[in-house]
Amino acid sequence: MQTLPTDTVIFELKRRNRDNLTESLFQCEIDPADVSIIRNEPSEKDLLVIDILQNGKPHNKVDIVFLGEGYTADQSEKFKADLTRFTDILLGSEPFLSKKKDFNLYGVLKPSTESGVDEPRAGYFKHTSLSATFNSLGSERYLLTEDNRSVRDIASVVPYDAICIMVNHHRYGGGGIYNLFCTFTTDNQWSDYLLVHEFGPTIIAFFRQGGIYPDRFNHAPELGRMGAHVEVTPPTAIVNGVHRLYGAYVMASDLRAGAALVLAGLAADGETNVRRIYHVDRGYERMADKLGALGASIERLGED
Repeated sequence: MQTLPTDTVIFELKRRNRDNLTESLFQCEIDPADVSIIRNEPSEKDLLVIDILQNGKPHNKVDIVFLGEGYTADQSEKFKADLTRFTDILLGSEPFLSKKKDFNLYGVLKPSTESGVDEPRAGYFKHTSLSATFNSLGSERYLLTEDNRSVRDIASVVPYDAICIMVNHHRYGGGGIYNLFCTFTTDNQWSDYLLVHEFGPTIIAFFRQGGIYPDRFNHAPELGRMGAHVEVTPPTAIVNGVHRLYGAYVMASDLRAGAALVLAGLAADGETNVRRIYHVDRGYERMADKLGALGASIERLGED
């Protein structure tokens, strides 16, 4: 088969500015004769490839591939079942539901030697096809892989615009990096939410220049109950320091908000009761136990 392109080409990345006009971000020349170009076809073998949804030619559709991670050969049926479940969840959520005809979906599995993925803080390390690991970027629940070559080689057997790495694990964990890939774990109570939550930032630039998702400020009034002085004018929050915080009954609205309220409670005078602590559980395992081991006066009273 003839290698394309056959002549030197200019590769250029562009973006649209605020006036909706294109401007160049990066440009380079690519010579097909360059010795650094790999000409061999990917050598991945024993791949399970599944066409989930076909709505047309790849250049007219958004092509999404789900890569299985941490599934052994004996777990291929679980991979198929998980694939069906999570593609149904994705396409059942807006804006994907109303745009279903604009997508092609694929699943690709390269079986791993061991089931699961690395959990460095627990001392568990697994031999898997994509080398994904918890504790990425120093965050206990963040789950990524740095093995970009394996990701690209395995994904290359199908057309793709976006990659979802479906991780065979029971813990809450995942990650989403714009224009690279997203990850999510399959077997915890938040898995359905995780997929949609992590996939969005992978293909959509949510964050405007200088902006933050407005609901991230929902905990500001809760901090105000404790005496904090936070002025919120989206997309900005101005925090005016105070001499003292006071214990109060407060409610977590999301993962980061819950963690902020717990830490504020530790710094406050008196007793603080944080409700909806299950939000914190999604990202911080046994937070009360760990803070207690450091000397904090903290007690978990229930599952709410």
